[in-house]
Amino acid sequence: MSSDLIMSDHMSDVVLKVPHGGYSWRFSAHSAILAARSHTFREMLEERADDPVPSAMTVIGIQPDTMLQLLKYLYLNEYPTEVTADILKNSEKFGLNHLKDHLEEIALQNLTIAQACYLLEGLEIQQYLIKDCVVKDAYEAIVFGGVWRWGRRYCSQINRPLKDEIVAEIIMDMLCCIRRSSIREKDTIPEAAFNKFNGCLPKRCRYKTPEDALDYCNSWQTSGSWELLTESLPEECKSLCLQMSFDKSVMLIGITFEICAPCGTKGYLLVYRELDRKEVFRQEINCFQGSYRKLSRMSDPEHWMKAEVLLSEPLILSSGEIYSIYLKTAGKPCCLPSSSLPKKKRIGSVFATAHGQKVKAVQELYLIPDVRATWG
Repeated sequence: MSSDLIMSDHMSDVVLKVPHGGYSWRFSAHSAILAARSHTFREMLEERADDPVPSAMTVIGIQPDTMLQLLKYLYLNEYPTEVTADILKNSEKFGLNHLKDHLEEIALQNLTIAQACYLLEGLEIQQYLIKDCVVKDAYEAIVFGGVWRWGRRYCSQINRPLKDEIVAEIIMDMLCCIRRSSIREKDTIPEAAFNKFNGCLPKRCRYKTPEDALDYCNSWQTSGSWELLTESLPEECKSLCLQMSFDKSVMLIGITFEICAPCGTKGYLLVYRELDRKEVFRQEINCFQGSYRKLSRMSDPEHWMKAEVLLSEPLILSSGEIYSIYLKTAGKPCCLPSSSLPKKKRIGSVFATAHGQKVKAVQELYLIPDVRATWG
């Protein structure tokens, strides 16, 4: 009897719609058979029982050929001849334990390393595992290629169109974690993915180099006495925070500093190349964290700003060049702390002493020390 009903409109009271590849595959079915053989289908049918005009029941996370195999099992007790990860996953999803056990027995009879890897990849690779790999791996070129391939495969599994825009949307959370290092050949990245990067850069995880990374690849030149380097211009102030040079090309992705400035100060972070005095980077800063300090018992409280800035675009600093970092603010001139005894130390200890208190002008730079691992 059921052999006459499979894939037949005769007495059919439900249509299963399976989206895949931008199209929807429709399978005529019978609610009595589905509910009797699968508790998952029974729950899905009960949820739509009160609908006055029942529509097609959409089933996601399954491929059309897999749905056909499941219907053959439900109607005819016919087992699939090939074991795939999609059939295994959905046999468990729809509570078809006998089918799942049968497929596992077949898989074990002819199990090879290649088949095991294929099944495990389809069953076990989840988004959080991919994201964990992205965060911990520094080889962006390899990681991006792997994540993109995974995104395309995941789109197929959930029946989404294999378009660049859809894939970029699927892997959005992982794009936030990938450090976009030295993209010299941007044409090698799909445009949709590149646009997503620009939109999610402020959310990407900050990369902090190991403590010894600066020791073998960087050399620094401190700026000396702060007050001698402050240039007061009409209605704006530009203060030199640090001059630096590197033995290797590095990538600057962030900077943390603090400065004495009025409340609500907005400014710009500027980076100049000293050889030709060319401005190579500018970014508006409006993420200050403010606090009041009294530098002595008799002095009035002063407002200090701390800014932790993640650059909107990673900045490649070439080896052998001298770069200067400036902070430019508008309105009342800001003032870096004065120092009677300027000291020269490496970046972790660049500071001036104000009334016996140590104040770090530039507290930390966030660098990727090796820009050779590029995409493309």
